[in-house]
Amino acid sequence: MFRLRNRASSGSLSSLNTGSTGGVVFDYYGPTNFKFAAISAESSRIIIGHYTDKRGWSYDAVVDMDIKAGKDYDMAVSLKGTTVSVSVKKAGSPNWEAMVGYVFNAVVVDGEFGFLARDGSSSFDQVTVRTDDPAFIAPDNASALMAAAEAVDPVGSEIALTYDELDPIIEEAISRWSDSMLIKDAMMERLDETTFLIADLSGSTLALTVGNTILIDVDAAGHGWFVDATPQNDAEFLAQNGNGELVADETSEAYGEIDLLTVVMHELGHVFGFLDLNPEQASDALMSATLDTGVRHLPGENTAGQSGNNATLAAPGVLTPDPETAEDALTALIVQNPWLVNFLQANDGEDAASGSLYPGTNTEETPDPPPDPPGNSKGNGKK
Repeated sequence: MFRLRNRASSGSLSSLNTGSTGGVVFDYYGPTNFKFAAISAESSRIIIGHYTDKRGWSYDAVVDMDIKAGKDYDMAVSLKGTTVSVSVKKAGSPNWEAMVGYVFNAVVVDGEFGFLARDGSSSFDQVTVRTDDPAFIAPDNASALMAAAEAVDPVGSEIALTYDELDPIIEEAISRWSDSMLIKDAMMERLDETTFLIADLSGSTLALTVGNTILIDVDAAGHGWFVDATPQNDAEFLAQNGNGELVADETSEAYGEIDLLTVVMHELGHVFGFLDLNPEQASDALMSATLDTGVRHLPGENTAGQSGNNATLAAPGVLTPDPETAEDALTALIVQNPWLVNFLQANDGEDAASGSLYPGTNTEETPDPPPDPPGNSKGNGKK
């Protein structure tokens, strides 16, 4: 779920496929108060409706369309003020085949927006959301660390980064900063509220710091991570200059991969208040905005920001979440920072399960709606 903050918005689901009822949830205030737009393979209808604890599932506007279970459909939903419009067509068809609209008594874009699956699973290949909500514009201080080049032969998901691999790298990265003479005790204290999350970041994004949360890409933008088994030394790299740059040769395990230790140190630099540097002017600096494969950068004289005394505080405890709660933590971060969707990779074809994944979609606890709409298209429906 994410909030649209009272702005005009539109969304589309490509190749929406459902064996029962599937679509989108909008104006969501909780599992007993939301609106929805969906297609139903059970009743062959397009539906605009709402759900409340008192009345259960209610249909506000419906239109007949031949919806087949297991077939792909494209659905477009427009939300503007109090008005909802829905169009549906068979996937690949050039023209919309059926449309339905409804005007509610209050604005429909001041709650949260998400996906719906009822009485079974639904899937979709691609989701597109368009909005004039400025919350989806990345803030000026949002700076992502990017791979210097795209991966020629992207690695597979079977070598995805794990939290067990990340934890010792974080510990060593903190130690390197602590020994660098570049940070003060007050800067080290910021780590007490810092959390690392692994996410599938889009494009060439390696990592991104959002407030006190650091996002690390699952596969180093397709290059694969070099997870140093002995991060306390730099034996896999050869010194190139006096600015802290180390480079792996072809015989090294680090060759051709992105050094995870460098990325973690870079993002911790943002937590400590250091800024990104222009890679054209400081490509060998730890805080360079891009990173090549097979390279390790260390905190050094060319690190941007204010230097201080050597930190003496003890390093904090584990900064990664329990893997079982990591997904919930990432979801909460996206809800608070909707602009993050610009940096997250879409999961094509991922199923939207019924029940608890999208609150309010478990029909075993709620009665079916009446066959006829409770209101009319002029606005007699639920707020």
